[in-house]
Amino acid sequence: MPLRKCSFILLLLCLLSLMISPVQAEVVPIDPTQPPVTALSLAEARKIAALQNPNDAVPFSEISPDDKSLLTVFVVAGKVNLAFLNIQDGSTIPVKFGDTGPLSPFTQPVWRDNQTVVYISVSNRQSVLVALDRTTGNAKITPFAVPGFPLGFSPNASRLLVVIQDGPAANPRSSAEQEEGLVSPFKLEIKRGFENGTKSAFENWNKTTFDKTLQPLRFAEDSLTLAVLDLNAGSVAPLYALPRGSGLVSISWSQDSSRLALVRTTIPNVSTEGTFLSDVATQDGLGQLPPDKNPFFLGSVVDTVDFSSGVKVNQALLKAAGGNGDTFADTSWSPNNSSLLVQMQKPSKLAGRANPVYLVGESSYLRFYSPDGQVTGTFEKDEINAPTGGVRGVFVSPDEVLLNAVRGTNVSIYYYNRASGNFQQLPTGEGTATQMTATHQSRQIVYAFSSFVQAPELYRINWDGSALSRLTTLNDDLTKAGKVRADPVSFTLANGQKRDGYLLQAAEASFPPKNVPLIFWQEGGPTAAYLNRWAANVENPFNLLPNFGFAVLFVPLEGRLGFGPARLNALADNRNFGQIDIDEGAEVVRQTIERGYTSRGKVGITGCSYGGYYVSQSISRHPDLYTAANTQCTLLDLFREFQFGQTPYISYLMGRASTTDPDEYVKDSPLFNSSKIRASTLIFAGINDFLPAQVSVTFHDQLQANGLAVNMYVFDKEGHGLRLPTSQLIAAQSQISWFRQFLGGSGGAPAAASQVISLKP
Repeated sequence: MPLRKCSFILLLLCLLSLMISPVQAEVVPIDPTQPPVTALSLAEARKIAALQNPNDAVPFSEISPDDKSLLTVFVVAGKVNLAFLNIQDGSTIPVKFGDTGPLSPFTQPVWRDNQTVVYISVSNRQSVLVALDRTTGNAKITPFAVPGFPLGFSPNASRLLVVIQDGPAANPRSSAEQEEGLVSPFKLEIKRGFENGTKSAFENWNKTTFDKTLQPLRFAEDSLTLAVLDLNAGSVAPLYALPRGSGLVSISWSQDSSRLALVRTTIPNVSTEGTFLSDVATQDGLGQLPPDKNPFFLGSVVDTVDFSSGVKVNQALLKAAGGNGDTFADTSWSPNNSSLLVQMQKPSKLAGRANPVYLVGESSYLRFYSPDGQVTGTFEKDEINAPTGGVRGVFVSPDEVLLNAVRGTNVSIYYYNRASGNFQQLPTGEGTATQMTATHQSRQIVYAFSSFVQAPELYRINWDGSALSRLTTLNDDLTKAGKVRADPVSFTLANGQKRDGYLLQAAEASFPPKNVPLIFWQEGGPTAAYLNRWAANVENPFNLLPNFGFAVLFVPLEGRLGFGPARLNALADNRNFGQIDIDEGAEVVRQTIERGYTSRGKVGITGCSYGGYYVSQSISRHPDLYTAANTQCTLLDLFREFQFGQTPYISYLMGRASTTDPDEYVKDSPLFNSSKIRASTLIFAGINDFLPAQVSVTFHDQLQANGLAVNMYVFDKEGHGLRLPTSQLIAAQSQISWFRQFLGGSGGAPAAASQVISLKP
């Protein structure tokens, strides 16, 4: 069915027709630039808007050298501002930009001295140095000629690391990109970090999203040269050339700015639009490359630079090929420069593969080196063994290390003392503690925290776990208004393994529940964290659906970060993909029915991305279990994804090419099993999603031909998941209405006529 174009009036009529008669098989285009319409009562729509737009505070710099102040991004009532936060009493000094308006960063803000934070930005298509005074909040903006593209200041702002393109770009940038003033020469940047965790507030400010704890993987298609601008001397010192096809994994400076460590690897082009079967990235995903021929492994090195007397470059000081088969990830210098912490990553060792897969790691640990590259120790613990993106470790004294790590459904903070051997988890509570930053002398940590029962706030705690204190009170009213109860639940599978999670319900609900409408939720990924955190969007409806009459079942299964390598690998072992976690989830849901939590006819399922795949595969593989489904931004056709999408990642998950085992691809592709589906299905897709909306339309049309109740919303100006508040509000109302229609549940009366709701509080 072709996508229809509607005027705004027709859009209102389309939405109202869905509210009145959702069994019509509609494909509805949504324009999120138009004011949202209520498909529920006005009061319910306003509650959704409040739940979906919490205030937020994100640490944006390190703590000042005197341990008093922290530059912070505040999002309050939808407006984004910078302010200096006093980390002892929680008071703030707002930053005043004047006529220019807020200038977003191209580099991490660093403290030039106790008084001033600086970073590089762009104003009127020119690079500028932004200097922020913590006492007055005044911003001083001066032109600043950058000899290349800035990668970051050293901690005291005395040096700036830049990258310079050698010769013309192989892929010239668009005129729109050129107008930005600072254009990255890297072909591709991939964000890493605690998957689907707390988002940087700057995502709503501009497209230069910066999060100080998440370093992107940068891939260079062209030959690039790294250089350092010495701001005191005014000189530029070339360091070395990054070979064509290099990936820059991480960059770390010593605290005194005298040393630099860079982790890089040399890999082939990895595209999100298809990679050849013969390409080594695909071959790695299939496990067909021995380590001595695998560029992910062979090219993994650590370079160091010593500025203490001149410029001394040690290229490939550390080589993965000279070690035990593991690769390098993040690094951190000890404050006295005597030790370099390196996070080591173990490749995935999958059943049915001849060789390890380096594209996706299975676990990590810490290794310590002297400045000349000698190993001085290792540290490995189950609590901190998540692979790259799930662990961040930093030196805070010559012997002490703080770690942020995913373990189970939490992101926690850990303390480790190399000298004493003391290792402990700090009592931050059940939930997601991210954006950790430490003081220099007072032995304190500031971090962001949220959970199912706590909207986002900033907290402070001592390194020894004492003196936990909340610094902000941004969301007290929201935490009360959107409060849910989160009861731990545990299920034993037929194979004897346990699966633990939570059942989320309205705060006033009882536990165990009795015959309630229940929605089984699945996270994206699949190799992503499955986190206890505050969220009320349609992709993560933890604080949304329980407030509108539904229980949400939150149970991580196979293929998830933070549960050890065996659980992480199991999804990709042999022919497990598309089956093992799908069937485990069905076991879990059947047990909720046996316990009387819910009953057949009252079970729904929802998720986005891999979660959308999980939904679509589940309703085709277990058609009599789920009555209603909401599949979002979903993978449906593994043949298409292998050929024209993320070929190496599909190769990792499937372990075989579509050309060698087409029957397996058919079995694992929901699109080709849609004739088995019996669930009433609501579909969300962004018109710019890398998982094409057209495939979802085909899925919709087949379900319609089967005679099922099916509706699809195609969101203009949206990609993979819904970013715009208007899109989220429309989608949430549709999600709630759909599940109410087919599963029952309590709720207010629908709107009697079309109403337009303001997103302003």
